[in-house]
Amino acid sequence: MRIYKERLSNLLKEFLPSLPQNLYDALAWEGLKGTASWNSLTQAEKDSINHLINNYNNLGSEICN
Repeated sequence: MRIYKERLSNLLKEFLPSLPQNLYDALAWEGLKGTASWNSLTQAEKDSINHLINNYNNLGSEICN
């Protein structure tokens, strides 16, 4: 499953090239929640991903050019 995360992350980067890499990775994980790969992450990793996604959602277009 982690290969899907990498593919999703790279695809997002093609469409939104101005975001930081860790945000692409977090957004890719958002689509993989509930999978075995997501469940294998530590709680700290999940919390970090959720924090990045929440910040992105709260900022909206402010971080997009």
